[in-house]
Amino acid sequence: MSSSKYYVYIYLDPRKPGPFTYGEYTFNYEPFYVGKGKDGRCNDHLIEAKSDQIDISFDNPFKIRKIRKILKSNLKPIILKVKENLIEQDSFDLEIWLIWVIGRVNLKNGPLVNLTDGGDGCVGFVWTSRLKCKQSKIIKTYFNNNSHAKIKLSKKIKQKWQDKNYKIRLIQSHKGYSPTKETKDKHSQNMINIWKDDSFKKKMNKIHSSDEHKKKLSESHIGQKGYWSGKKMNIDAWNKGLTKENNDKIKQIADKKRGRTKYNHPGVASAASKKIGKRRSNETKKKIRESVLIYYELKRCHNGI
Repeated sequence: MSSSKYYVYIYLDPRKPGPFTYGEYTFNYEPFYVGKGKDGRCNDHLIEAKSDQIDISFDNPFKIRKIRKILKSNLKPIILKVKENLIEQDSFDLEIWLIWVIGRVNLKNGPLVNLTDGGDGCVGFVWTSRLKCKQSKIIKTYFNNNSHAKIKLSKKIKQKWQDKNYKIRLIQSHKGYSPTKETKDKHSQNMINIWKDDSFKKKMNKIHSSDEHKKKLSESHIGQKGYWSGKKMNIDAWNKGLTKENNDKIKQIADKKRGRTKYNHPGVASAASKKIGKRRSNETKKKIRESVLIYYELKRCHNGI
């Protein structure tokens, strides 16, 4: 049997007198937050607002800002328990009903700063474009002006990635996910716009060319095998489909570009002599150019250049 120890509470703004009537409930001041809990849960938001933590560090920064504005006016939000001695499911139901009947600010249908429809979880949460931009600006400003917060966040993320279970959970959560073409195009355009900024290029250049970055990169690769470790490159596999004559021709052109004599490879002279006086089509020239580029790239990789 479920315990009847839950209650539904509501926060009222003392700066805005009423009355405000919603169904069977009438409040003397405007409500701005509805919640459900047990024990001292209803006082937690007030305690959070009085702390030194920034509002964006909380799940609902709008609620914290609202309470802080009231406190700055030398007033306190009025905390009212709407109904007590409820089982958990009944408290959920009443919370959902009150949020629905009073209305939410982010849905433009009421004064509540609740971000969800209530109940267990984040049902009905809406991130509007205005809300996204505002939150993004606040977070960027905070981290740009607080280097200590950057270091703290970086350490926290690194600690998470050291946990193998965290990695597994993250990988499994992304299984089967495929971004839409619209998402890909949007991401691509964002990256293009970022790299058009000369100050960003200089910043990245400075980071990647610093001795500290090189040292970190070197240390991160210690004990790891390279991609080509234990592998043998098969150049002939890349030239599959080419005749011996064409393959020798590619090598001849490549050697000529490197300043070698054209008779280094056996059979090249005889193969070349058969082609004297013949004009190559544009298509053939294009194929040869592409083959030469591939050959150079393979040579470079093979020799570790």
